[in-house]
Order: sequence, then C-alpha cells, then structure tokens
Amino acid sequence: MSNKQTDDYIGLLGLCVELYKKTKRLVEKMDEIHSSQDYIGIFAFAQNNGMPYTGPTYSQELEDVKNILNKLEQTPPPSKIEFDSSFKF
Repeated sequence: MSNKQTDDYIGLLGLCVELYKKTKRLVEKMDEIHSSQDYIGIFAFAQNNGMPYTGPTYSQELEDVKNILNKLEQTPPPSKIEFDSSFKF
C-alpha cells in the first residue's frame, strides 16, 4: 500500500467520522423539532381546519439511521490497524 493510498484511507475515514457527527446532530435536531409544541401545533391546526397532511413521511428512514448510529456507538474501536506485509512507510 502506498503512502497515497494510506492518505486516501485516512481521508475517507475522516469523512466518515464527520458524516457520523453531522448525521447524529441532524437526527438530534429532528427529534427536538418533532417534540416542539409549535411544530405539533401546525399539524393540529391543519387537521382541525380540514387540511390534514397526507404526503410522504420519513419515519422508517429516520428509525433506520438511528439504529445505525446506535450500532456505531456500541462498536468498540479496533485495537490496532493491520496493514498487509508489503506496506512500507
């Protein structure tokens, strides 16, 4: 494995960590919004005025992402990174 490949893997790992952090924050914000009385009130108002929301939802997708985040949080980090024997720094 070349230094370039190693740098590419490290860069990809960094992007994965950043994606995890941003996704976790997005899910936390969505949960915060969903529990807001202002947000809930919009849908109650619409329902009471004959305009219920009947469009698509993302409940299952959000639950899937939460499950993946939970699995990542429960997975211990590797104790060491093993490289193939031909790797040279």
